[in-house]
Amino acid sequence: MAVRCILRWAADPRVGATQLRRALHATLIADALTPPVSEAIKIDYLMAFRPVENMTNFEGMMRSSGLMIPLAGGREMGVLDRLVPWGAVRLPVQRMRLSASNELERTRRAFRLLFANWLAQVDRPAGRRAPLALRKPIWIYAADPSAPAAACAVTPEFLASVLDRSEIAATLFLDRSKQSDPPWEGEGELARERRRRSVLIVRLAAELYRREHGAAPATAGALLETILEELPEGIAAADSILASLE
Repeated sequence: MAVRCILRWAADPRVGATQLRRALHATLIADALTPPVSEAIKIDYLMAFRPVENMTNFEGMMRSSGLMIPLAGGREMGVLDRLVPWGAVRLPVQRMRLSASNELERTRRAFRLLFANWLAQVDRPAGRRAPLALRKPIWIYAADPSAPAAACAVTPEFLASVLDRSEIAATLFLDRSKQSDPPWEGEGELARERRRRSVLIVRLAAELYRREHGAAPATAGALLETILEELPEGIAAADSILASLE
């Protein structure tokens, strides 16, 4: 909503070049100060990792969210779950079973590898990221020789198999597995937000160019040196001035 209002204001012929230059300067500063996607991923990591730090955190997560993992393991509730429906009894049973199977430690290791895989790619421009090798049970990027060692410690297929077998991972990532792409890829909300910021910068610069040169720029490249020092992410010099926020 803010971007659309700003662009309507910028297109008003009563707005002068001085006002547009100030608006463009403020927008470039705001864009530079916007945290990268990796900051959100790191917070996500802490939120996902906390339940598997120890059994107390895991049990608290289950109580607060109402999540239930079958007492006998697996994905489907069975006879044992119907016989023992009470939380006060289920939690000690879950504690013993998960501790005996080393489920928490396996999940911790898998989460570290998964988030390392994401963090190696998310801040790169879309065209320079490794392709997604897998989308189920969760998004995993293909092996990338330029990524840090932690992101390449295991193959995407092996990591997917570990996560798929993890009861805790299946519970925590249940909603995400229904999405075909991560929020920072394709039509995800973070990807759309990045594109909108790039469009806002280019359109403001184009309006300023129009005021100072008497005509709209033919391409985004015309804004270089005259208005912008560099084009924002996702905009090429040969691109026409974008008319849409999508």
